Parts: sequence; C-alpha cells; structure tokens
Amino acid sequence: MEPVLLRDYEVPADLPAKIWAIRSSPGSGKRIVQSISLDPEVLEPRNVHLQEKHSLIRLREARWQDYHLDDARLAVVAFGTPARVALSAIRSARSRGIPVGLFRPITLFPFPEREIADLAIRVDGLLVVEMNQGQMLEDVQLAAAGRADVRFFGRLGGLVPTPEDVLGAVECLVRRQGGDPGVPPDRSPERASAGVLVARRVR
Repeated sequence: MEPVLLRDYEVPADLPAKIWAIRSSPGSGKRIVQSISLDPEVLEPRNVHLQEKHSLIRLREARWQDYHLDDARLAVVAFGTPARVALSAIRSARSRGIPVGLFRPITLFPFPEREIADLAIRVDGLLVVEMNQGQMLEDVQLAAAGRADVRFFGRLGGLVPTPEDVLGAVECLVRRQGGDPGVPPDRSPERASAGVLVARRVR
C-alpha cells in the first residue's frame, strides 16, 4: 500500500560463532533449542526460570508512544497503520476543540498495561482502533479495569479506515460522555460502511 525504501547493508563477516546455529556441514551435530524437559526434576525449575524471565520482560521491555495526552479527556489506543490514521483524526478533532490524544503501543507483548491503567484514570473514555475484530480490545479492557469507558472501532483488513471514519467514532464517544463534538447534524458515525464496528462496548 505504501512505498518502502530498503537500505543496502552488509552482513559482517566476523560474527561470533553460535553453538545453537543450524549448519549443513557434515559432522556439525544436532542443534536442538527447546524450553521443555521430560524430566520433572528439571522441568519445574526451568518453568520457574521462564516465569521470572517473562516478569522481567514485562517490567523492562514494554514500549509505547503517546501524542497530545497531557490535557486529553479521551484517548484513542491504536497500533500499526491504524495509529497513523488515528493521529490524523486526532489532529482534526483537536481543531474542533475535542480534547483527545493517542496512545500507541509499540510492543503488544509485553503489553504496556501499567501505562494503559494510568491513562484510564486520567481520561473519561478510551477508543480502541484496530484493523481486526478487536484482538487488542480485551488487553485494553483488562488494563483499564473499569476506570474508563472502553469502546471499539475496527475494520477487518483490505480497506483501511480513514481519518474521517475514526473521527466519527471519536465524536460518537464524545456524545456518549455527554459532550458536544460541534459537528453538523448531517455528520453521523452511523454512516460507517458494512463491517465497521463503531463504539461497541464489550463487557
């Protein structure tokens, strides 16, 4: 859908040897990478180690970006292409006086759940925008834990949602919060085309 410019690069010739690397040379031996053992005495300590490792990853490796959230009363949560579309919609919404910002998860595992939880305390509503059926929606709901009204807007791929589509969903959320988005009467988020879920609350 978009042009991509690939940079030329060279693989260094002096990379260190890796004992786990698979090679086709004779006599290289088996290379097995596994996280399970059939020996119960070995398996349980290994599982404990993996849980500790995952906990450390959740603590240290979550990545995200935020835009215009300092004074936001509403926030759009989106990743990938929908996040770029949502940012355009947010700029339009702010030009209309709607205090909305964007939270963009960069890592989906680990998910930035602590940051979403903090955000849910500061805003009245969260709009999850995705190009799927809502795979991230449940993550946002679990992190928000009922602190903010969580809604969903999505399309199932093929057709990319437009900034106008997302803006319509934002305006719908504003109405739910009792606000006035200041849009003409003939502009309604219900005009969304088939297959689009607009501001659907999932309990």
